[in-house]
Amino acid sequence: MTAEAVEIRLLGGVAILAPGRGRIRIASAKGLALLAYLLQAAPRLQARDLLADMLWPEHQREQARANLRQTLARLRRSLQDDALLIAEGESLGIDASRLRVDCHRFAELARSPTAADREEALELYAGEFLAGFSCDAPGFDEWLLVERQRHFDLAAECARRLLEDHREAGETERAIAAARRLLALDNLREDAHRELIALYAGAGRREAAQAHYRELELLLRRELQVEPDEATQAMMRRLREGGAVSSRSAAPRLLDALEQAVDHLRDAAARAHRSGAHAEAIRFNEQAMAVLRLAGRLDADREFDLRAALQRDLYAGNRIEDALSQLRTMAALAEADADQARLVRVQCDEAQVLRTLGRFEPAADMAQRALTGARALDSQGMQALANLRLGAIHFAVGAYQRALSLLLTNVALLDESLSALRDDGEPGDPAVRNRSWLAWTCAELGRFEDGILYGRQGLERADRGHEMYGRVHARVALGVLHVRREALPEALDLLREARQLAARSDLPIFDAYIVPVLALTLARSGELEDARTLLAGFTLGSGQAIALST
Repeated sequence: MTAEAVEIRLLGGVAILAPGRGRIRIASAKGLALLAYLLQAAPRLQARDLLADMLWPEHQREQARANLRQTLARLRRSLQDDALLIAEGESLGIDASRLRVDCHRFAELARSPTAADREEALELYAGEFLAGFSCDAPGFDEWLLVERQRHFDLAAECARRLLEDHREAGETERAIAAARRLLALDNLREDAHRELIALYAGAGRREAAQAHYRELELLLRRELQVEPDEATQAMMRRLREGGAVSSRSAAPRLLDALEQAVDHLRDAAARAHRSGAHAEAIRFNEQAMAVLRLAGRLDADREFDLRAALQRDLYAGNRIEDALSQLRTMAALAEADADQARLVRVQCDEAQVLRTLGRFEPAADMAQRALTGARALDSQGMQALANLRLGAIHFAVGAYQRALSLLLTNVALLDESLSALRDDGEPGDPAVRNRSWLAWTCAELGRFEDGILYGRQGLERADRGHEMYGRVHARVALGVLHVRREALPEALDLLREARQLAARSDLPIFDAYIVPVLALTLARSGELEDARTLLAGFTLGSGQAIALST
C-alpha cells in the first residue's frame, strides 16, 4: 500500500477518499454493500452465487447474477482502478492491500499488545460499522448486524484492556479516561462504573465517586428498572464509612456469578434438548446469550456455539426461517474469523434447512460446497454429514439411485465418523438419520429387505440413545417402508407411536412427515373417519413430506 492509496472509512459512516479526486460516491446501495462485504472477506474470494443470492434474494438466480455483473461494472467505474476488484471464474474479491481501510487498521491495532496501539485503535473507532446503512437485503443486513457487533465488541474489549493497562501502571487519570471511554461505548456495564468509582476514590476524588454512583442509580432505574447490584452498593457503603475501595475484588465475584449463571442456562438447554423440550431449550439459550452480552463477554466463539444450539432447536420446533436466519449469522461469524471448519458445518446445516423449505437447487449447491470444503479439510465426519445432506436432497427430487450411493457410502466407509459427529443442523444421531433415509430410499426402489435392515438398525440405535428426535425419525422411516410393502398393521403401529412421541416431545417439525402418511395408511386400512379427522385443518409445508407416489 502506498501513501497515495484510496482511503475507505466504514466506521461511524461511509467515506471513500481518492488522492487527487476527493470524495468518491457509490450511488447504488447494493454497490456499497458489495464493496463492504468483499473488503471484510479479503483476501478470500467469494462465490458469485453467494453474493447474488445474498444481495438479490427476491430474484431468480439468473437475474440476480445479471444484477451482480451490472453492480460490479458500476463499482469498477466509480473506483477507477481495474486491478482493485478481482474476478476469477466464479469467484470475486478485492485487493485490500491497495487500500487504506479504517476498520482493518482498527482491528489490527485493537489486538495489539501495546497500550499506544490500543489508544490509536479507539481514536479510529468513530462509531458503528456502516452506521445508518442498510440495503433492503435480509442476508446482507444480518451479516451487517454481526459485523457491527463484532467491531463494537472489539472496541469495548480494547477500552477495557487499556483501562487495565493504565490502572496497573498507576496512571490513574489515564485509567479514568479509559473507563469513561468504555462507558461511552456501553453505559450499562456496571463493572466499568465500579472501576470508575474506585479510580475516583483512589485519586482522592470522593465527591466525584459519590456523584458518579448517583448517576449510575438514575441510569439503571431509567434503563433497566433495577438498583445497582450488591457489589456496587457494598463498595459505596465502604466509601461513605471512610474506608478504602477497590473494584478488583467485587468485579471478579460478579463475573464468576454470571459465568455460573450462563453454565446453568446452557446445561438446562442441553437437558431440554435431549428430552425434546425444544421451546424451553430455545428460551434457555437465548437467556444465556443475553447474560453474556450484558456482561460484555459474548465473544465470537460463544456466540457461534449458542446460535448453533438455537438453530437446531428452532428447526426441531418447525421455525425453519428463524433457523435459516441463525445459520446466516453463524456463516458471517465463521467468515469473519476465517474459520473454514465452522463454515463447512454451517453450509451443511443450511443445506438441510433449505431442503426442508423446498429450495432444492440452492440446497444442493450448498451441500456440494460443504462436501468440497470437507474434503479440503480432510474431515471424514464432515464429508459424511455432507453426503447425508446431499442424499436427502437427491431423495427429495426423485434421484433415488444417487441418494442410495451417497447414503451407502456413509454406512460402508464413514459410519464411525458420522456417529461420532455432533450435528448442529438437526437433532439426534446423524448415523440414525442416515439409516432412516436409506430405508426411505430402498422403499422407493422396491428393495424392501434392505430397507427393513437399515430401518431396524436405525431404530435400535435411536432407542439406545434415548434422544427423542432420532426415535421419532427412525419410526417414521420404518413406518413409511411398511406402507410401501403393504404391511399396513406394522406401519400403523410405528406411525402412531412416532406421532405420540413427537407430540409428547414438542416436535412439530414431524407433523408434515407423519400426518399424510398416517392418514393414507388409515384410509387403506378402512379407518376412513380416523383419516378424515387426522387431516382436518392440516396444511402441508413445502418440501417437508416424505414422497409417496402410491
